[in-house]
Order: sequence, then structure tokens, then C-alpha cells
Amino acid sequence: MTGPRLPLRLLLPLLLLLFGGALVTLFTWTSLRESDAFTEHETAEDVRYLGATMAGEIERALRQFEDATARAEVRYARADRRLQIALVIDEDGQVLYASDPAQEGRDLRAVLEAEPAAIVPAVRRTLRSDIRRSSDGMRLYGAHPLRLRPRAGEIVSARVGVLFTTHDLTRARRDARVIATRQALAGATILFALVGATWWVLHVTVMRRLQRLVGAAMRVARGEVAVRAAIEGSDEIAGVSAAFDEMAARLDQERQRLRESEEWFRELIEQGSDVIAVVDGSGRLEFLSPSASRILGPAAGTRQGTALAGLIHDDDRVDFEQLLRPDEGPVTRQIRVRAGAEWRTVEVVSARSGRHPQRIILNARDVSERVGLEEQLRQSQKMEAIGRMAGGIAHDFNNLLTAILGYADVLGDQDLAPQARHDLEAIKHAASTAAAMTSRLLAFSRKQAARSGPTDINDVVVRIEPLLRRLILEHVSLNLNLAPDAQWVRTDAQQAEQVVLNLVLNARDAMEEGGRITIRTESVSSAREFGAPAEVRARGPFTCLSVHDTGTGMADETVRHLFEPFFTTKGRALGTGLGLATVYAIVKQAGGFIDVETAPGRGTVMRVYLPRAERPAAARPAPSRPELSAGSGAETVLVAEDELAVRSLMQTVLERYGYRVLAATNGREALDLAARHDGTIDLLLSDVVMDGMHGPELAEQLAAVRPGLRVLFVSGHTDPAMLPQVRPDRWFMHKPFRPEELAQRVRALLDVAV
Repeated sequence: MTGPRLPLRLLLPLLLLLFGGALVTLFTWTSLRESDAFTEHETAEDVRYLGATMAGEIERALRQFEDATARAEVRYARADRRLQIALVIDEDGQVLYASDPAQEGRDLRAVLEAEPAAIVPAVRRTLRSDIRRSSDGMRLYGAHPLRLRPRAGEIVSARVGVLFTTHDLTRARRDARVIATRQALAGATILFALVGATWWVLHVTVMRRLQRLVGAAMRVARGEVAVRAAIEGSDEIAGVSAAFDEMAARLDQERQRLRESEEWFRELIEQGSDVIAVVDGSGRLEFLSPSASRILGPAAGTRQGTALAGLIHDDDRVDFEQLLRPDEGPVTRQIRVRAGAEWRTVEVVSARSGRHPQRIILNARDVSERVGLEEQLRQSQKMEAIGRMAGGIAHDFNNLLTAILGYADVLGDQDLAPQARHDLEAIKHAASTAAAMTSRLLAFSRKQAARSGPTDINDVVVRIEPLLRRLILEHVSLNLNLAPDAQWVRTDAQQAEQVVLNLVLNARDAMEEGGRITIRTESVSSAREFGAPAEVRARGPFTCLSVHDTGTGMADETVRHLFEPFFTTKGRALGTGLGLATVYAIVKQAGGFIDVETAPGRGTVMRVYLPRAERPAAARPAPSRPELSAGSGAETVLVAEDELAVRSLMQTVLERYGYRVLAATNGREALDLAARHDGTIDLLLSDVVMDGMHGPELAEQLAAVRPGLRVLFVSGHTDPAMLPQVRPDRWFMHKPFRPEELAQRVRALLDVAV
């Protein structure tokens, strides 16, 4: 752990001060040492010079026998501050003259200590001056040889004496040190002035600019990337500043690009329809994009740390566990998640995070509508396939019913025993029931020609109310709530009856223990609020026919298959599974929509929305049917029918009413019969669809050679695309038909003026 550090603006002056102080100390110490050495050297030179000078003066005085002058010269040395002691010592070691008169005449050893006294004999022997420093270094001893006054009889003195002087070094050193100290102080002053000037120059040229650069760097480090140092100059600091400013500018640009990229991706995540979620390996939520609220709503169970397994449908838990293990690459699954009170289907793609492998990234898309459309498409394809089958069956069945009902009517005109007539009526009833079932099959398959009304839906309900009350159980009540403004709809009255009848029967079967059925009509301006598809909503306004029951209700799984053909929950003995499928087909054919509201134990509401129609104008009275009797016809009729039983019935009925009949099994044979017939042919009675040549083509070829020929087409097919165009001279009649109906249509067509 690093301790506190001084800022550079304080550290640099402190270093300069320490450096200056070290220089001043070194300079002073060196100066004092040099001063001591110099003082000692100079004092030694003074000792040498003064000694030599005094020795010369004393020798001169002694040669001239001026003892007083010699003594005065020695004593005068006391006036010199540089000398402490001055002695003239003879060859015997006696003090002749002394700076202190009390010392004269005394022995050298009594006057001087052993250390300085040892100098004298050496000088006397060598006759050379000697300068020595005392052992304590405080004094200098000087010894100089000199010639004493000659004795009597001596021309030249042979006596050698010594001039001994003692000099005090303390005073000299003190004076020198005072001078050296003054010089050091002056040097220190100059040095500190130089240090201050250097610091000021550094502060102005370096410190301020460095502080500016450091301040800019610290602000950039705090996130203020728009800051620039902007230090001018051509030195290294200016170069560092320019590099720093360029780096900050690039950092600012990168940060701006990063911010724009983050905002872009944040907007993509927030505004996208897909849901982005990040979970850990156990499925606990770490991140959920805001778009989840559009699918799940403001769900309380989507906070961070929530286990997503609690939102998954029980049947999809295995798929969810597989989504949490995308070890071999992305995993795609469709699962159902709870969205309030309902379940939504989402398609989820999971992948492991590249930067954090312990995290799983889930990309979910709401495909509930697509799944619903796919289900509707499968349902539509299934119903289309069954419809084709039903249409083909109905065509052949209509031919059989035509023969059965026709011959039953022919037999009915004969005298029969009561039992035989009873059996015949049973045959007629069974055939009529089969015809009604065929009509329902055709309505379901939408192969029946559409009749768009208008129909008064209230009148339909009121008209079949007695029938409904007979059909429902005694412990089930029936209530009607019909709105006066909800009357006319665009559908056929017979089909509207089938819708009401099947809805009421379905409600009755759901109330085995009794209950209440309510039939209600109302006018609505739009079916938007009931979840109708867009193409249906555009057909508004609507009339709503609803059937409410208080029965057992239905589960979601049952509702999904409710309108499938042959789907029933009643058992094979109680239901065919075509009732609600017929309702669905009729409503779709009319351009309407069905809404189901149900729940187990809460009953069911079936709402049928049919496009509203305008009130029709007053209907014209129907023309009276012609009265027919046996043998009333005399015209020639050419019959073209490939079904033997139907062809025989047509021939039998027409011949019974007196017509001459030419019967052919197909179009080619009919052309040959017409070509061989010399007389007139008044009417062509032809099936629409036959092998080889269809009825309309046969009619065109015959009309070309027999102008004015009337044509009556019959067919068991009900697809409008397969039916011929009706004209004043060309009529159409559906199979099955009754013999009397055939005779009346033939007679009416022959009587029409063309």
C-alpha cells in the first residue's frame, strides 16, 4: 500500500531546497577546511618570515654589542598578536632574552614543555629553521638559528643560539573562519537566489504546463473527454500535450460512436417486437428487454432473479430445459408462456454468451397469431378436403335420392294396402332425411349455391321457436331477447334456421341436469372488440345472434376443435359432429364470424356475427303453378342423363303426363337421336355434368340446328362454378326433385313465350 505522495509543485521546490542546502553545506564545510589549511600555511609562512627577520635583527644588534637593542627586539614581539612567546636561547640552553622578562636567565626546560623544547637542539645541530605544529594543533613552534656575540678573543662568533617563537593558531583560525563563513553566507545567498530563479523558471516553463496537462488528464480520466490541454510551444511538454489532445479527441470520437452504438442497440431492443432475455444456467432472469411487456403485460414475475420456469406451460417444461442447454449450437423451440390469464405461444432461440459462457441469451418472438393462422389454415385445408369429398358424395347421393323419392311418389299414386303405404311413407321419410343431411353436407362444404338473403333473423327465431321448445328438455327453459333493430342479415332463411337450430341443440346437450338457454339478437357497429379478423371487420355493421347456456362449459382444447367436421364429445350414438361444422360453414359463406366465450363450469356463449342487410322491398306475389293432370302434355322432350335410375324416372314421369320422350345416356347419343328425329323437339331436359359432353355444350349444339329449343338443366352438383347460366329459355333445377315438381317446371318452361 503506497503512502501519501507530495504533488510535483511542492516536491520540486523541496528538492531544489534540499539540493541547495546540500551545496551550501558542502561549500561551507569545504571552505572551512580550506580556510584552516590556508591559515596554518599562512601562519607557518609568517612564523618563518618573522623568525628570520627577528633573527637577523638580533644578530646585527649582538654584533654591534647592542644588547639592549636585541632585548628590545625580543620583547617587542609581545606587541605582535601573532606571537605568544619569543625566546633567545644560548648554546647552553639558557634563556638570554625573552618576551616575558621573568623568563630571562632560566633554563629552557623550565620555561618550555618537552614538546617545544625538543626543537631547539635539532635546530642547533642542523643550523636550519624548523616550524612545527603542536600536538593539539592550537599552536605553531618556530626555531631559527642565530649567531651570538663572539667571546673575547674571537674574531667571528662561534656561538650558535636559537630564536624560539610560539604562534597562536586559534585566533588566526577564528578570524579565517569568520571570513570563510561570510563568504559561505554570501555564496549561499547567491545559490538560493539561483535556486529560486531556477524554480521560478521551472514553474513558469514546466510546472504550470505540467499542472495543466495533469489537470486535463485527470478530467479525461473522470469522463470529461472533451477537455484539451492545448499547451503551445515546440518543446517536449508541448509535444506531449499535442499527443494527449489527439488521444483525447480520438477517445471522444470513440466514446461518441460507442454512445451512438449503445443508443442504437438500446432502441433496437426497446422498440423491437422480439423479446431479449438473459438467464443463468438455472433459468433465473438477469435481463429482460422492455418489449416483454407487450407480450406478457406488466407481469410481476419478470424481475431480475425470477425463475422463468414459473411462467412456462407444464407441457413445455422439457423444451424449456433444452433451451437452457445450447451446448452444440443455437436451440429453437416453441413454448407457451403465461401472459396474465392466458397463454401466449413464443418461438425461442437460445444461444450461449460468448463473453460469459455461464449465461444463456434467449431471443423470443410472439407467434401466437401465426400459430393461430396456421391452425386456421390446417382447419381450412381439412374442411376443404372434406368439403370436396362431401360435394362428390352429395352429387351421387342426390341422383340416388332423386330416383328413390321419385319412384316413391309414383308408387304413392297407386292403390296400396295400408301396410304397404305405411312402408312407403317410411321410405319417403328416410329419403327426405337423407336429402336434408345432403343439404347440410353441401352447406358445410360451401358447395351449395349461396343465397344472400336478406333474411329477418328475428322472424327466423320466432318462426322456429315452437320447434325449439319441442326439441329441448322439459327442465331446460328457453328465453328470447330480440332487439327490434337487429333484423335483416345477408344469408338464406333456411340456412339461418340451421344456424339457430344447431346452436340451440348444442346448448341443450351441455345441460343434462337442466338450465337456461337465452337467444339474443342485437345490432353492433363493429366486431373489432370481439377479435374478428381484419377482413371480417371491414364488412360491418353486423347483427349479432348469440345463444347463452348455463351448461358445463368447455375446456380450451375442446374449443380448438369445436368446428371441425365429425368432432363431437357426445359419443357416436348421440352426435354426428356436423352440427357446429355446418354453422361454421354457413357463417363463413355469409361473410360472418363466430366468437366463443366459455370456461369449464361457467356455461357457454356462442356469438354469431352476420353482415347486416337493408330491408327488402315488398315482394311480388308468386305466379300460380299450372294445374297438371295425366296426359296433359303433347310436346316432345329430349332427355339426356347418364344415371340410369334418374333417366328412367324422368321418362316415366313425363310419359305419364303425355309427353313424347327421347331418352339418351349422354350428350353424343342425344345429338344422334336429335339428328335422326324428323319431328320437332320442344324441350331438352339434360344433366349438367355427363361423360364426354356436358349439358351446356349439348344445348349450344342443338340450339344451332333447332332454334327456339327450350332447355331445363338438372344437376346434383351445387357448386355455382359448375352451374349453367339461367336465361328465359334455359332454366335450372336441383336434384333431388319430386315428380310433380319436374312436371310443373317442364310445363311452365314450355308455356313461356320466348
